[in-house]
Amino acid sequence: MTWVLGRDHYSQVPYALGDNQGRHEVPPQAEDTLPNLNEALGATPRAEAAAHVAATLATSAVSFDLLLQIKPVDGTQWERFYADSTLPWSEECVTVGSVDFPKQTLVEHSNKALKQAMALSDEDFQALHKSFKFHPVSTAEEHRPVGQI
Repeated sequence: MTWVLGRDHYSQVPYALGDNQGRHEVPPQAEDTLPNLNEALGATPRAEAAAHVAATLATSAVSFDLLLQIKPVDGTQWERFYADSTLPWSEECVTVGSVDFPKQTLVEHSNKALKQAMALSDEDFQALHKSFKFHPVSTAEEHRPVGQI
């Protein structure tokens, strides 16, 4: 297993793009500049991965390309691709941008410490906490997930 910054990230299911469907891929721009990418994760992979991200961003910026693969579909194909997101796509991926993480110092905050620092009630904190989460069902209808795993 490689470190999180050295991996390609991608959508597991297609998303609606108007009348079409699309998948995204986010590969690192310069894998060779990221340290220790091929080290095995130990007994606490989440903590080690977080420590690796913090150590890397403390010394350098990290950038990923943002690629889209768009499949024009008609009504019959829509159902076919909705039912089986593992079907292969022949469409080329197109680079549409980048995701850039600048060099920075990451600070670990527990939820409890963050809530106290912001002097929030339990209800306000839950609303704030949920607003930071990305979830596919929170997308606009025209960009909803359309596949199944």
